[in-house]
Formats: sequence, structure tokens, C-alpha cells
Amino acid sequence: MDEGILGHLRELYEAAGDSLLHLFEKGEVT
Repeated sequence: MDEGILGHLRELYEAAGDSLLHLFEKGEVT
């Protein structure tokens, strides 16, 4: 696969993970 695509997917994955962590910290996710 193209390294550019893998890098972009990784950025999206990390951004989604950060969002989930923030939600857990706020207690908005049960």
C-alpha cells in the first residue's frame, strides 16, 4: 500500500482515539 495512505489512516485513527479518550474522561460514555 501507499505510505501516504497509511499515514493518513493512522492520523485519522489517532484522532478518533483521542476523541474517545476525551469522552471517557468527561464521563459522557457509559
